[in-house]
Amino acid sequence: MKMKVVIASWVLTAGLLASGCGPAPTVGKGLRAEEPAQRIRAIGRVVRHNEREKIPLLVDRLDDEDEAVRFYAIAALKQMTGKDLGYRGAEALYRRDRAVARWRTWVKSQAGERK
Repeated sequence: MKMKVVIASWVLTAGLLASGCGPAPTVGKGLRAEEPAQRIRAIGRVVRHNEREKIPLLVDRLDDEDEAVRFYAIAALKQMTGKDLGYRGAEALYRRDRAVARWRTWVKSQAGERK
């Protein structure tokens, strides 16, 4: 399990480095940016700064039309939460939808625990 986390961290970092640098939009806007590379960089910033309040936005990226964005979103969620809730970004849409629904339920349950 620990090796998987290390590999996911390395893959996430390598992808972010390959995606280029430049002025960074705010993370919320970056996660919704038009370009997939910008969304991927924003995902990396969320992980680097451990911005757990942005987890719901990462869950939204699990529905992204770009498979790479979905890959980095689930890698980030796994790194930050230790969970994948059965999500596989390359699976058929109906299977991804079920897993995204589980993630949204999990996010709501976490919000309830903080109150």
